[in-house]
Amino acid sequence: MASLMELVDRVNKGEMIDSELLEVYQESPNSAEKFLAHHARAMLDLRRAHQHMLQSLEAIDYSDQKVLNQFVSVSSFLGQNDLRANPVVRFGASAIARREYALGMEAIQNGVSVDFANGSIYTADRENCQFVATQYDRAAQLINWQGPSDVNWNNKQTKIAYVVSGIADDDVTGRTLRSLAKHHDSKRFKLQVYSTEAGVRRERQQFTQASYAGPSTKRGAQTFDFLAKLKVQTWVAPPDGDAVAAAKELANQLIKDRVDVVIFDATQADPIAAVVASWNVARVKINLARRLPLYAMGVDSVIYTDQGRYDADKDFWPAQGRGRQVRPRRHRRG
Repeated sequence: MASLMELVDRVNKGEMIDSELLEVYQESPNSAEKFLAHHARAMLDLRRAHQHMLQSLEAIDYSDQKVLNQFVSVSSFLGQNDLRANPVVRFGASAIARREYALGMEAIQNGVSVDFANGSIYTADRENCQFVATQYDRAAQLINWQGPSDVNWNNKQTKIAYVVSGIADDDVTGRTLRSLAKHHDSKRFKLQVYSTEAGVRRERQQFTQASYAGPSTKRGAQTFDFLAKLKVQTWVAPPDGDAVAAAKELANQLIKDRVDVVIFDATQADPIAAVVASWNVARVKINLARRLPLYAMGVDSVIYTDQGRYDADKDFWPAQGRGRQVRPRRHRRG
């Protein structure tokens, strides 16, 4: 017969053992043994409940938010956050199918963001990324936003919109913006910067995010000052409304500014950028993929900064028959 410590060690490693093996220790006169046995039994029961919650969600196509929240809470308690992305994303897909677009978009944002923070197990599979992209594209097609049929503005200067999820002085996006503002050919191109504020808490948030970022105006104050000195216009999505309202605001602003080219420096953790990328807001739409692409149907080109991700996807795009040129960025050494 296995000792109590052996049983507890197996439970702590995530093994599912026969709970009857703990019963003799649950009635032990030794308080330490009794404590360990009951705690191990509780963990076993919780893991079984966790599995039943997942099966119940599968039975109703992940459409019950209350059960989903219970599943997410138990996942966090058990330290199994790597298991929550798929159910949360599937719930988002179900919400979009019910025409609850903001709820669905923000749920998918939650699932992808948490996956990024826990090793990117879900998003490492391109089929999962394509599923996410399909949901964003579905939302984009169903949301009632109407743009102009012709976005060829015939501008004297080519207007380039650089869309980011947020601006901070000390991150790679802030450094990129400062470099572009300083070194682009201002005679040929007019650079304008737009922030979706995807990570900021919104007043009408439909689905709670795992964490929130501060507004760009505070985190990127020095960058905003730098851009202003170089006469680069900036636009920040308002925090009121939900993800759908923010997407419409961004799309309307891009049309108002008569933008020729949009560069989306964003991932699938930004539902606002992903949806706008599917709309007719500019002649050319480019995705700068630092981590993984948007896989949005409306994007004309993807620029990879990660060689490994590029190698994984380089045969994917030609097979789609969408005429894209996808190349990794070359880094200088020295």
